[in-house]
Amino acid sequence: MFQFLDRLSVRNKIWAMVLLFVSAVIFGSAIDVVTSRGILLAEKRLKTRHLVEAAHSLMAHYYELQKNGTLSEDDAKAQAIGALKAMRYDQVEYFWINDFTVPVPKMVMHPMVPALEGKVLEAEKFNCATSMQAGIDGPVVSTGGKKNLFVAFNEVAGQAGSGFVTYDWPKPKTGGGVT
Repeated sequence: MFQFLDRLSVRNKIWAMVLLFVSAVIFGSAIDVVTSRGILLAEKRLKTRHLVEAAHSLMAHYYELQKNGTLSEDDAKAQAIGALKAMRYDQVEYFWINDFTVPVPKMVMHPMVPALEGKVLEAEKFNCATSMQAGIDGPVVSTGGKKNLFVAFNEVAGQAGSGFVTYDWPKPKTGGGVT
């Protein structure tokens, strides 16, 4: 079976071992990169979930204040939106609020692009959702990057109450431009 090795010179045998070693290192590195990417993505999802839950708790707090009569509905909404506008995570990430209008939601609050507020989110540029996952353990469904981001959010929330939507959408910079 290994008779062909007998015919190789010592030099070629060494080169074969080097090639085998380099191939093993490359293969091992590729597996490590894929594994690390999966772990980092899972950590990012968990972190994002916790941050969204914290923001949701803030909104629930203002709703309770309104429900108990401590604040009027308009004051509760204004204070909740003001608090959420000021929230940032990772210095560049922000929260926004869209409603559940069907078939296409409206923007309630966007801290970076206030011109979107009150607008129906049906522009072509919003067709950027790449995948959806209802709940934490639901299947990840590819959308091909052609689904409206906000419709996707509403579908995921409607199916499981929570989940993830991945998308490719440039974030606006303060003062104009995009990242």
